[in-house]
Amino acid sequence: MSNRANWLLAGGIGVLVVGLVIVALVREPVQLDPSTPEGTVQEYLQAISDEEYERAFELLRPETFEGCVPSDLARYAPSEPFTANLDDQGSEPGVGEDHAIVNVRMRFGTDGMFGSGWESWETFELVNEDGFWWVTGEPWPHFIWECEQRGDF
Repeated sequence: MSNRANWLLAGGIGVLVVGLVIVALVREPVQLDPSTPEGTVQEYLQAISDEEYERAFELLRPETFEGCVPSDLARYAPSEPFTANLDDQGSEPGVGEDHAIVNVRMRFGTDGMFGSGWESWETFELVNEDGFWWVTGEPWPHFIWECEQRGDF
């Protein structure tokens, strides 16, 4: 009888593991509140992932990026798929009521045995004006540099 109990226990654990894997694979990503700094960054990165650069550009603070156009952003968008997760700290506390910093861990490429995946950590600065969180600072590597090289700044 002891042998049968061991098999039942092993089978139960196996079923539990398979169930957890299925739940992890089919669950929807968490949708953050777009009226928060984290939600704004999520919306911005989703627009870039979807190659909707006009929509991403609409989340950038107009005064900061005067003279820039969505195609500047598209020029430096990643050519490989990516995912983004809030860093363990999320928004940095104590930044202020009208300013926020959101830390994001980004994973590029593909996973797996022969995947070419790599990670980077990005920091997004945001400012709250008129109840809307605007992305400011450097919203994507080299984006501002592209605008400055054209002489628009």
